[in-house]
Amino acid sequence: LYANQIEIKGLVATTSAWYHHSVEPESIVKVINAYGKVQPNLNKHEKGFPSAKSLLKLVKTGLPVYGMKGVGDGHDSEGSDWIIQELERKDERPLWISVWGGVNTLAQALHKIRKTKPANVAKDMISKIRVYTISDQDDSALWIRENFPGVFYIVSPGDSYGQATWTGINTFI
Repeated sequence: LYANQIEIKGLVATTSAWYHHSVEPESIVKVINAYGKVQPNLNKHEKGFPSAKSLLKLVKTGLPVYGMKGVGDGHDSEGSDWIIQELERKDERPLWISVWGGVNTLAQALHKIRKTKPANVAKDMISKIRVYTISDQDDSALWIRENFPGVFYIVSPGDSYGQATWTGINTFI
């Protein structure tokens, strides 16, 4: 419902604390299709809502592997490649990455950037990343913070959902 307020670059299905061995892009597609039914009405009230068709083109998948088992040589995915592609664009703006599952797709992108790019290029690419994640849903989150301490990273670490960063938007008063 805020797709007219932000520029969505990709929607990546990843594993999570609850789905260790599968990614479910069809869940994202289902939500986008429902959005497509109300998008014309949303545009009557405020302009700029992207079409469902344009959002469907942005759905990507990470590996169906949990946490750090999906990070390292040979673990690239459509999602990790997409993150790198967006960071390589000639755009000085930060790339905000909102994570509602595991972050191993981002961890893989960071691994590949560090391994394949010259140090100055990698530094510039990584400096554009801004992460907001609802909690640590796999062990690659801690790996990112330990190995890339300069990454702007907002999280309430751990799996205590009562204290996770997302509760601010999911609490009823």
